[in-house]
Amino acid sequence: MMINSSQKSAIANFFSDPKLKLVKLNEQEYMEGLIAYRSNHNEQEIMLEATFQAVEKYKYSQENHTILSIGCGSGVFDKPFLTKLLELNKSINFVGVEPNKVECVKTEEWCQ
Repeated sequence: MMINSSQKSAIANFFSDPKLKLVKLNEQEYMEGLIAYRSNHNEQEIMLEATFQAVEKYKYSQENHTILSIGCGSGVFDKPFLTKLLELNKSINFVGVEPNKVECVKTEEWCQ
């Protein structure tokens, strides 16, 4: 998506408005907001459905899967996807990359 000059101007005016008070969220506040947003939008379900359709389409083509998940978080998306592959008796080599150590520990726990 390209932003044209009038949109750039509107964005600049928005951020320069002296009545606008920007608040920096701490990590917990950010996560609570993200959870609230996601609970009102079905983006996770849409992504999982598309992934499950791909698994169904190619489930017989290979027995081994190597998966790299960048920004895996606590595995909200990865866990159901990997569970589906395991139900199909697939061999999985999963690598998750996550800068948030707390979230990474959660992923490590359910991967055990």
